[in-house]
Formats: sequence, C-alpha cells, structure tokens
Amino acid sequence: MKRNFTLFSIVLAAAVVASANNYTTPGNCSVLTFDALSDIEESGVIKMDENVYILNDSITVAATDTLRLDNNATLQLNDLVCITVNGVADFCPADTANIENLNETDDLPLGLMVFDDETEGTAYGKFKNITFNGTGIAYGCTKGLHVDNCTFTNVKQPSQGAISYFRTGAENIVENSTFVENPVPAITA
Repeated sequence: MKRNFTLFSIVLAAAVVASANNYTTPGNCSVLTFDALSDIEESGVIKMDENVYILNDSITVAATDTLRLDNNATLQLNDLVCITVNGVADFCPADTANIENLNETDDLPLGLMVFDDETEGTAYGKFKNITFNGTGIAYGCTKGLHVDNCTFTNVKQPSQGAISYFRTGAENIVENSTFVENPVPAITA
C-alpha cells in the first residue's frame, strides 16, 4: 500500500507540474472527441491532418464527461503532457488508433491517467485496438479497467509500468494485448 501511495504521489505531482496550461472539459455530460477539442483553442489540441492530432497542453476530463478516441485517429502527445480523465475514457475505435510520443526527448509525455474521486466512483476506462508508443496508462478507479487488443511499445515513464494500477479491489482485465521493448514493467500495481 505504501508503494502504491508513493507511486501515486509521484504521478500526481508530475501531473500538477504538467498542468500549468490545463484545459478542463465543461462537465455537462459532454461526449468529446479530439476533433471536437481541436475546435476549442484553449484545449491545446491541434488538428494536423484528417484524424491526426497533436496535444500540446494537458487536458482534464470532468467527472460527468466522456472522452472518445475516434477510429483510425493518431494522437501525438507533446513533452510533459497528460490526459487526466475523471469521467469516462472511451478509447475503443472499431479498427485501430495510435497514441504516441511526439518527440523523442528526455521530457516524456505523462500519458493517460484515469482516476475517480472515491466518493463518486464514476470514472472508468475502456481501451481497445490501440497502439501506444512511448506512453502508457495510469489507472486508479473503483470500476475496473478493460484493455483489449492493445500494443504498448517503448513506454519509458520511470515511475510506472505500461499499465499502472493505483487502486486495489477493481476487476481489471488486460487481454489479447502485447508489450514490446518497454524498459519499464508491463503492468504494475
């Protein structure tokens, strides 16, 4: 338990530093995509091409909102950028999608963090058919994480694994997924 708290503290501190230019979704039961966020200047999402997005600033998804990753999308995370989901992470494209590190530098993106507050317990994440390159998932929800048919490659966050669990008791499922050339553990708890 102490190790989980220490890892959670490290990840949370990194997220606070990275969130200096943090955009928070409206919190009105919105279902947002990166395409929709690219129309909101303060979100830090830039549409580079059809279904190719760069995230330059951290985003927080409010507890009542859903963030969806569209089919065949490529999301490139800039240095020290974090997507914090306090609502629903619906990252289940029909065919495929990519989430990747934009720059090969020492300042890695912080990746995806899905956390709920312990009183509401509404946050959860579903990830399917995604290739993660250079970034992973930190998960701390009372509802279980479901990862299916995903590939995690070259994940380098020193304080976590490709998938890191920060809360016990949830029924987490990782199936049909591969972990390739990661200098960190595949899954940590």
